[in-house]
Amino acid sequence: PDGGPDREPWAAPQLRHLAEAWYISEKSPDQRMGTMKLVLQKWGALYCAPCNSLARRRTLEKFAEAHPDVRLEVHDDSETGSAAWDRKAEALRIRAMPTLVWFCRGEELLRSSDVTAEGIEEQYRKVLKKAAKE
Repeated sequence: PDGGPDREPWAAPQLRHLAEAWYISEKSPDQRMGTMKLVLQKWGALYCAPCNSLARRRTLEKFAEAHPDVRLEVHDDSETGSAAWDRKAEALRIRAMPTLVWFCRGEELLRSSDVTAEGIEEQYRKVLKKAAKE
């Protein structure tokens, strides 16, 4: 039923608490994460083939392990029973799955649907440049 940690990135020990923390907190991602500066949010759906491929390959987990300066938050449509999830998705104008949204100091810097390892690394480089200019 839950697919196990090899299917769902949010089931990994370092990511398990993220969905709950998102609901509890009305603060911006940067306010929740303390001294870290970059936040990468992945919005996905259980029915979405690219989302499932991303989970099976552990693409985001591997990225997070290689880049400890990035706080990873994973949100999927199984959380839609929560009014808070619905409000956050609507506020961020999430219209397609998967969507990656990058934040720095509470500001959205980049949004992408490219979930390949190479694409995420390229997004990271772009976000670092944008964050350095602020």
